[in-house]
Amino acid sequence: TGAAGTTGAAGTTGAACTTGAAGTGGLKTPTEVVSAPNCGNIRLVLSNGTIYYTNLTAGTVSSIAVTGGAAAKIIATAQNKPNAIAVDATNVYWSNDTDRTVMKQAISGTTATTLVPAPADTDAKNKVNALLVDGATLYVGRGLDTYKIPTAGGTLTHLSHSVEGGIPSAFAFDGSVLFQTEDDHNAIT
Repeated sequence: TGAAGTTGAAGTTGAACTTGAAGTGGLKTPTEVVSAPNCGNIRLVLSNGTIYYTNLTAGTVSSIAVTGGAAAKIIATAQNKPNAIAVDATNVYWSNDTDRTVMKQAISGTTATTLVPAPADTDAKNKVNALLVDGATLYVGRGLDTYKIPTAGGTLTHLSHSVEGGIPSAFAFDGSVLFQTEDDHNAIT
């Protein structure tokens, strides 16, 4: 079992390491919260001590407490390859890769509704890769474009188009500026 790890020095691009578990040289072994074998892809978001996640292959959207324990709660089933996910105090939002829609369901509800319909084009690459909810606004990264829509529903507002061929894949919002990672362009814009 060895002695406890020590705090490491700050790296050139990051903060100092944290104290590690005994015998691991400063690294900790991850603790599995929930198992989803043969999932193909899992995307997650954290809110109020609960992890919300999509299971691409199973076609499910689920939640589980960060402490694990009890079985996961199934929020939605029979989805068309659910992928990107976002959550606010009352609703879960997720994208479906197959039909290229964005769905919305109350956390305590049983019926999902389509918040963003499929685009008119037939380009399978024009799917939703990123979602972020901030207040009454849902940000949507679809294909090479970024949009926003009221969480109550309405019309997509086009915010940007990547001229570099970058696919929005994750968002962060500081209250005034929306930042995004762009896959295939390998940048943060």
